[in-house]
Amino acid sequence: IIGTRIDANGNATTIPNTIEHIKTLIWEAVLLVPCQSGSGKTIEEIIDHYFVTALRVEDRVDLTKLYELVRQHTLEATPDELSMQSKRLMLRLAEREMAESLAGFKSGTIPPICHTTSMPLYIDDVITTDEMALGSLGSGTEGYDVYISVKDMLEIAKSTSLAVHVHALSQRKRSSTNLTFSENSIRAKSNK
Repeated sequence: IIGTRIDANGNATTIPNTIEHIKTLIWEAVLLVPCQSGSGKTIEEIIDHYFVTALRVEDRVDLTKLYELVRQHTLEATPDELSMQSKRLMLRLAEREMAESLAGFKSGTIPPICHTTSMPLYIDDVITTDEMALGSLGSGTEGYDVYISVKDMLEIAKSTSLAVHVHALSQRKRSSTNLTFSENSIRAKSNK
């Protein structure tokens, strides 16, 4: 905690010492369904649903973790017209125009909450470890961010998203001190 801010009415607000810069990505969950056609076997791609991920700007989505999380919530919820063994799931980022249409915001300004279309939201658990932290989110306007407590962001997400899942889903960026240490360790070993 950095300190306390007093507003004009004498109300005290705690100022957090952590700001999590959050990026939002819109994805599509595609079911790959084998089909029989006149020319033989083909695979039909059926977009099952769209979903959102929220993670720190400096981190990357761990596709293996994300796949497992989405698979759990997709194949179990999909009506079983075909056997589970015949369905395969593929994840990919939604096309820019589709992401903007679903979110209601221009690409590069999309927050993880309050979209035009309600979608499942997968939030990286690192963001939620400090509920007193501020989240720096896209505001819908280029050059501006919205700062909101992580706790409030989660509450809003529960009312504006189809579902909210908080799990480990990112590959953490190594800190520069770890990289320097590793490089020095390698140099030290190679000089022996």
